[in-house]
Amino acid sequence: MSASSTISDKGKTGAERAVAEFSRPESGVHAVLFYGVQGAGKRNLADRLAKAWLTNGDDNSQPARSFEHGNNPDYLVVQPQGASRNIKVGQVTDTRGDDDFDGTPIATFIRTPPLVSKKKVVLIEDADRLLSAAFNSLLKSLEDPEPHVKYILTTTQVGAIAPTILSRCTAVACEVCPAPSDDPLWVLAESSPGRHADISRHESVYRAIWQFAEHLPAKHSEGAILASEVLREIADGLQKATEQGARASNAETLEMLGIAIRRLHPGWHEARTEIAEAHRRVIRNGNAGLIFDALLAALLN
Repeated sequence: MSASSTISDKGKTGAERAVAEFSRPESGVHAVLFYGVQGAGKRNLADRLAKAWLTNGDDNSQPARSFEHGNNPDYLVVQPQGASRNIKVGQVTDTRGDDDFDGTPIATFIRTPPLVSKKKVVLIEDADRLLSAAFNSLLKSLEDPEPHVKYILTTTQVGAIAPTILSRCTAVACEVCPAPSDDPLWVLAESSPGRHADISRHESVYRAIWQFAEHLPAKHSEGAILASEVLREIADGLQKATEQGARASNAETLEMLGIAIRRLHPGWHEARTEIAEAHRRVIRNGNAGLIFDALLAALLN
C-alpha cells in the first residue's frame, strides 16, 4: 500500500517532473490519481505515464508502437458507460451483474502477465463515477496489487473520491496554467493543456486554419468559391492527419475557424453566427461542399 501524497502541478513542467519521477523503474508507485478541472491535461498526462510504464521509456519498442496505434494489448482504458455515465461493477470484476457490459473487466485483464509490455496498465477515467459495488471491487485490487499491474485514475472531482482510494494512490493536482495569449495553437485550444497537446500533433493543419481566418476579411466576394475550396482542402488535410471521419473533420475545421475569428476579428459577429450555423448543418450530416460554399458566399458578400 502506498501512502497518498500530493504533487502540486503549477504548470506543465511540474507535471512532467511528476511523470518522470513515477516512470523510473525503481519507483515504487503503483497507482496514480491525476485530478483537476476539465481541460487541465489529465488524460494527456495519464497516457504519457502509461506509455512509460508499458515501455520502460523505449519509444522504438513494439509496446511503444502498438500504444501509439491504440492497440497495445496491455493497456486497458475504463470509462463511464451509458446515459448515467457511471462505471459499473461489470467493468471492474468478472462477476457479471445486470449492467450489460460486454468488454473486458479489470479483474480479467490483470489476471495474466503482460503480453508484450513491461507492465499491464489500467486507466480509469472519471473515477468519481465508480458505483459502490465497482468501487469495492477496485479497492481490493489497489490494496493488494499484482506486481505486473499499474493503475492510473483521473477525476475532476477529487472530493468525490473515497479516502480509502486516495490513501492507496499518489495524487497529482493538475492546474490549468496561463497560456501565451498570442500563440494561435493555445488560442485554438482555448487554454486547455490537453487540447493543446492534441492540436500540436497536427500543428501545420491548425495553423492553416488560423491563417485562413486571419486573411479572410480581405478577400472579395468573387473569391468566395476559391476560398471555399481552400477551406475544404484544410478540412481534408485534418481528416488525413487525425484519421477521423469526414463529418468530424469538417465540424472540427468550422469550430476552429469560429474560435480564430472570435480572437482575430472580435467585431465580426455575423461571421461567428454564420459559422455556428454551418457547424450545426455539418453535424446534422449536411453536404459539406454546399455548406462551405454557402458559408463563404455569406461571409464575403
